[in-house]
Amino acid sequence: MMKSRHIATVALVAFGLTGCIESEEEITARKAQFDGRLLSAVVSKIGAPQSQSNTQAVWDYKNTSTTRVPIQSLENGVFVTKGYRTQTTILTCNYVATLENGRVINSRYTGNSCRRYAPDLG
Repeated sequence: MMKSRHIATVALVAFGLTGCIESEEEITARKAQFDGRLLSAVVSKIGAPQSQSNTQAVWDYKNTSTTRVPIQSLENGVFVTKGYRTQTTILTCNYVATLENGRVINSRYTGNSCRRYAPDLG
């Protein structure tokens, strides 16, 4: 049990060192990257919004996928598949850019998969 925790901790540190884990500051900066930019610059980076007015632009994303996950048990030190269960994953994002004179003055993200609308900086 202790060995498993140690391996998990080492893996977490390794991911952090390779840039797979973002700090709160990095997340905040990534999500505010369009603030102050022209809407046309945002569109060139992430595509056209699904709806738009003079005061806001809205991007929406939803994807549902279903996969078969094996149900396994440990027998004589070997994992044996006993059957399968279905797992449904729903990914969503709603990005609302508040606009003033064609510029983004505020960005608001909700959902669990917003990287497409808040890409990596750089």
